Amino acid sequence: MPRASAAAEAQHVRRLIPHLHHCAASFPFRQRNGTLTMIAVSHSEQEVPMMPHLHVYEHQEFPSHLKWQAISFIRVQWPSVFTGPLRWLTEPYPPAMHPIHFVLREGDVLISYAAALRLALSHQDTTYQVYGFGNVFTFPPYRHEGYSQQVLHAAAQYLDASAVDLAMLFCQPILEPFYAQSGWEACHTAETRIGTADSYTLDHDLRMMRFISPHAKQARSAFLTHPLYIQWSW
Repeated sequence: MPRASAAAEAQHVRRLIPHLHHCAASFPFRQRNGTLTMIAVSHSEQEVPMMPHLHVYEHQEFPSHLKWQAISFIRVQWPSVFTGPLRWLTEPYPPAMHPIHFVLREGDVLISYAAALRLALSHQDTTYQVYGFGNVFTFPPYRHEGYSQQVLHAAAQYLDASAVDLAMLFCQPILEPFYAQSGWEACHTAETRIGTADSYTLDHDLRMMRFISPHAKQARSAFLTHPLYIQWSW
């Protein structure tokens, strides 16, 4: 195939120049003496530092596009949740339980997330107001940058300032140090039983708690030594 003339090549390049300048952030070129030359730009020079923002949302204020990112992650990470009547789950937690959403975001991109839900829990013939804490995650591209700890720290401040008696989460034992950094206390010796005293199954996840109200702090030893009965582990 015959090679185009130098004049034709130059005309072609001149037509391309406006388009190349338009996307110069991705394709750094320099024009010198009518010649378009790619210049070397380091990776750090091309990047624009982002500053993710942390937000705490009540459920009715939680933006839909962030909610669906959270649900999509949960569906992939914990598929066993999506069975039976929850197969087509459309909420991270039931709206009737007044979830609070702790979100680290950059623009419309969800980076790290956790949520808390309200419930009443009976233990040793006493009823406590509880925040159940869970659905903690960071999307894989943003891990090992401290984002989850930012979310946990914000959640801990919120929970400790709330009107509940205590907060509770369930996790794999290997994650105990991760949550302990934010003041969660592990319950190693007391079983968590799903069901009732007459019919239950053991929950083998580690239960971790925050004793918030004076009422709950006085009952700390009872939670650490007596079995706890719950309907489900969140």
